[in-house]
Amino acid sequence: MKTVMSFSIAPADRNTSRRLGRGARGRLPSGSPSPTTSLGRIVALAVMLGLLLASCSSDQPQAPQARTYYESLDLSSPEVTARRFVEAYAADNFLDVWFLLHRDAQGSVWRAFSFFDYGSIVNTTAFDDFEAQWSSELNFRTAESHDRWFAFDQLMLFADTNDALLFDLSGQGVKTSGEHTEFSVELVDGGEVLVKTEPVGERWYVRGVAYTTPTGESASWPANTLSEE
Repeated sequence: MKTVMSFSIAPADRNTSRRLGRGARGRLPSGSPSPTTSLGRIVALAVMLGLLLASCSSDQPQAPQARTYYESLDLSSPEVTARRFVEAYAADNFLDVWFLLHRDAQGSVWRAFSFFDYGSIVNTTAFDDFEAQWSSELNFRTAESHDRWFAFDQLMLFADTNDALLFDLSGQGVKTSGEHTEFSVELVDGGEVLVKTEPVGERWYVRGVAYTTPTGESASWPANTLSEE
């Protein structure tokens, strides 16, 4: 007798197979980090690296910041000071010109103001009634400031406006001359002036300017500041 064994396979449920398929494809292997976890680790490492670099940079000595505009002026060498002086003078920036002057030169300027001797600073013979017009221009009762730099700036600007400066520095530039503390400046008209510098501590200032008058005489600006040399 033959024994016949029969069996049948029930058709798989479509929803079940789909669920199994999605699970097989979408589920990560056991023990694998999720994308969110990996991204978090990368961000954490970047933050730690940034903090480390910031800590290293903070250990480096930082250059001191200038406390005032005056302290920010670069007066580190004779040539730097001479060039800045020429540029400021040519640009009518007489505030910087004042700051660049040696303390003795500033004292000479203010003595001239005290004695109304403006001729030692500007050309008071450039036109008639120069001093009368200048006196009406700067009224100390109504002036914006009584600081010395302000009075100097206003006088120089008044002289420049009226073509009454003793010399013109709008030339070709500065050339080193002598012992590297004196600098010649070529002028547009072919002449030249000599800017002389002198240190005070670690900063360099303009001691005075030697120039030739229209009559061919040697002179210094401010007047008498170079008479000792």
